[in-house]
This record gives sequence, C-alpha cells and structure tokens, in this order.
Amino acid sequence: MILHNNYNIRFRYIYPYIKIIIAMIYTKIDEFLSNSPQKAPSRPAPTTKPGTAPGKTPQRPSPIRRDKPAVDPQPKAAVNDVLARFMSELRKNKIPLEFDLPKLKIKYND
Repeated sequence: MILHNNYNIRFRYIYPYIKIIIAMIYTKIDEFLSNSPQKAPSRPAPTTKPGTAPGKTPQRPSPIRRDKPAVDPQPKAAVNDVLARFMSELRKNKIPLEFDLPKLKIKYND
C-alpha cells in the first residue's frame, strides 16, 4: 500500500499548470531570441541655409556681480606684521622653541 502525503497530492494537481507556465516562458524566450534587432528608420538631414551658424540662446545674467565685488577686500598683511603676531602668540604660550628667524624669512618670503 502506497501512502500519499499532502505534498504529493497537491503536487499532482498543480503539476499540469506548472508545465503550461514553463512552456509559456520558453516560447516567450524563443520569440525574443528569434527576432533580430531592426534598424531604426533613418531621418533626412535638417535643411539649413549655407553659412548659418547655430544660434545661442540668451542666458539670464548671474546674480553675482563678478566685475564689482560688494565688499572691498582688506589689504594683505605685511611680512613684519605676520612675524610680530607669530612671536606674540609664541610668547603667550610660554613654550621655549629654538628657530632661526632670518632663515625662516628667506624660506617663506614671497
């Protein structure tokens, strides 16, 4: 005596539908592969008069005025001012450092 569990009974009723779905999938794949790619129809070149250049669309002006800055920039600091500020900051920290100022001036001078 053969015992059937619920899975086997369900599978027996569903199997024909599964076969039909698989066959449909294979036919769709075969149709897709059998159709070769086709070229798009070519359009004629646009007719233009000789000597005409492509036009430029006008652009709206930028809100940033680059020719007239809104604020006058401050002048750059002089070398002596930078050295004085550097020395004052070093003195505030009270850290003993040994360096050669004339050598640094030569190295970092513009």
